[in-house]
Amino acid sequence: TQSTWGFSERFSAFLALSYVRMSLRRSNSIKIVSSDAGEAATVAVRVRPLNKREKKNGGVLCVQTESSSAVAITNANNQQKRSFQVDQTYWSASGFTQDPTTTLYIPQDELYADQKKIFAQGGVPLVDNLFSGVNSYHVAYGETGSGKSFSTFGQRANRGLAQLCCEDIFKRIVELNNDRKYEVTISMLELYNEKVQDLLRPPTRRVKGGLRVRESDKAGVFVEGLKKHPVADFPALTKKIREGVSNRTMASTLYNSASSRTHVIMTVELTQRFIKNNQMEHRKATLTFVDLAGSEKAVKAGQNKDRFAQATAINQSLTALRSVLFALATGNRAKKTSVPYRSSMLTRLLHNALGGNARTYFLFTLSPSSTCYEESLGTLRYAELAKKMRCNPINNQDSQSHLLEELKAENDRLRRLLVQHQGKPPANNEIEQDIEQWEEELLANELAIAEISQTWEEKVAAAEREAEAEQESNSPTNENMADFDEDEEDEEDAPEILTQQQQQQQQ
Repeated sequence: TQSTWGFSERFSAFLALSYVRMSLRRSNSIKIVSSDAGEAATVAVRVRPLNKREKKNGGVLCVQTESSSAVAITNANNQQKRSFQVDQTYWSASGFTQDPTTTLYIPQDELYADQKKIFAQGGVPLVDNLFSGVNSYHVAYGETGSGKSFSTFGQRANRGLAQLCCEDIFKRIVELNNDRKYEVTISMLELYNEKVQDLLRPPTRRVKGGLRVRESDKAGVFVEGLKKHPVADFPALTKKIREGVSNRTMASTLYNSASSRTHVIMTVELTQRFIKNNQMEHRKATLTFVDLAGSEKAVKAGQNKDRFAQATAINQSLTALRSVLFALATGNRAKKTSVPYRSSMLTRLLHNALGGNARTYFLFTLSPSSTCYEESLGTLRYAELAKKMRCNPINNQDSQSHLLEELKAENDRLRRLLVQHQGKPPANNEIEQDIEQWEEELLANELAIAEISQTWEEKVAAAEREAEAEQESNSPTNENMADFDEDEEDEEDAPEILTQQQQQQQQ
């Protein structure tokens, strides 16, 4: 298919290859993986409605879902049509009405995919994985204003995938009604200009310069200082999601009047403790929702220099993501492939989602407008790469006593290694990197030991004390986007509701 690529596609491929080659020169920036192992990622595409701004600019429908697993895009200038195969397509561009009071989108035909349909097909497997002890990632990607945040976190009565999955988690805990002990925590971070911040920490108490991202063989990539908040029920978890969404960095761009300028990663962790063969078993898994900042040409972000700089930083991290997907998708299956995970903070944070210990589900959101043809085509190219990526999920279950013994033994080994090099200047860069890695491994293991050893009641009590202290010392949380209005659009951004007849006429 490369012979049909235009200049922009060839340049993107060249840029991705350049990132891979650049990373190969930096031994500390790559990881080696086998590209023929594991299982394929799941890739879905959702098409949102035309909005009034696109109609005003002369946009017509250029995207069609040809089947439940095929989507096509047509260049309005030369009528060239390109088709892409995915695992699932969701048509949300027509076939619905909106309740004027609640703003709920109501399906009028079986083709329309509302939030509940996406949860039934794409969300239920995520929760299944969580209870089975398997990590899962749901990654939403698309241009600014294409419906990523709407699909993930929802808007008003249209609850997003994150809320629907979290509600299902607590429903299942009640329905199972067994002798297992279930513990649920939530954490939420944003990546803004390559700096990581805790969205569930008041802005006045955030770490200047951002939180530090570390990595260990056992814990994988983790963020030092990111708080995990225990939640007892769905309302408590919903309150935390609302708090995090309201703290997200937003700005107006030419594409979207209320555009998120950050990548947001929300992780729900479920720990199950139960007796098996007279031993306390420990099954832990995470469900992570990734709402990536909108991709767009920097010039379309607006003339404001801050918006331009933000768009440039976002595009650089998304280009790094493409380079990782490119390496995972096109690597030599007979050999091991070098993957540049360390080429950006985003790809470091998503290491597990990109070929690691997790099942990964991608949702690519599209505008169907001909005025967004280049951006939508670029999104479909990303989907094409993601479909070739393979994951390596495992069941995360072990006896609690065995896990503690293993972590403590590993810490003893790491301390001995650090003592051997204490007070000595590193002989070379490799030794220096080893020392840094040992320190990170030791920290990760100590955090894991502390978490396993602490009872659920102690975690809840500690969280309550911290919340009371924060309430006394800080002003109330900014509620400027209450009820998940982060995707709220102005009048020109509002979706244009088309009948089936109008849709056929535009096509």
